[in-house]
Amino acid sequence: MEEEIARRVGDPRGTRFVCRSGSPIDLDDVALMNVEEARSVIVLAEGPDADASVIKALLALSKRGLAEGVGKAAVAQVRDRSFLQPARIASGGKAAPILVDEIIPRVVAQACR
Repeated sequence: MEEEIARRVGDPRGTRFVCRSGSPIDLDDVALMNVEEARSVIVLAEGPDADASVIKALLALSKRGLAEGVGKAAVAQVRDRSFLQPARIASGGKAAPILVDEIIPRVVAQACR
């Protein structure tokens, strides 16, 4: 994953990407991420129960220091509008849930303008 990011991003200008594998809802796997020192965290919605998995991941991240370490530099991908508020609550208000199906078309339209 890190190689793919490097290929697509090019020169990261001092930004270091750290990718981790494992279950984002397993506290032992989340402990490997060093959330306390991260400047930003991105939670992606994947799988059949993607939004529920995002909520679980945000709860695990909150347990491991999301609220103290990262602040508003945490972003969570959400597919269903009804999961926006639960995502905010699960992160203690420290993650910005983004409704992907609405924001991506807007970004593309703005880029085209």
